[in-house]
Amino acid sequence: MQVPPILHHNLKAMLQEIIEGNSITLPPSLVQLCPALPQLTANVFINPLKEDMKVWEPESSGQLSVKAAYGHLSSVRQATAWGGIIWNYAILPSKSILFWRLVFGKLSTDDNLQLGGLHMPSYCSLCTRDGETLQHLFFSCRYAEMCGPG
Repeated sequence: MQVPPILHHNLKAMLQEIIEGNSITLPPSLVQLCPALPQLTANVFINPLKEDMKVWEPESSGQLSVKAAYGHLSSVRQATAWGGIIWNYAILPSKSILFWRLVFGKLSTDDNLQLGGLHMPSYCSLCTRDGETLQHLFFSCRYAEMCGPG
């Protein structure tokens, strides 16, 4: 059952407190906030003879294991055309990571640090003309221009 996040702070009852026999009895304050909940839970049957247990939905057995969690989390990747080029044995991992952070705008430049709440004056330590941004460092800084076409 998907409960709207706005109602989460009202969910203070333990499950054992709202189970009566083999059905669910919702707290009146929760029903008042979300009148559709009784209808959603009306067909829920609780078997008192079965042991209650947590279920890991991504796994068919319902059991959580490190292998299952890792498989679930690592399968949520987006394939990129350039991924195979930078993540290979011919390129040092530090250079692959630098490129990945550059592509996704995750380098610790002054502007990114400021977005994270670290407020400080920003200037390019190479030319001292402009603020330190990815755009400036790699494309418009006079030192970047000397390295080749931008």
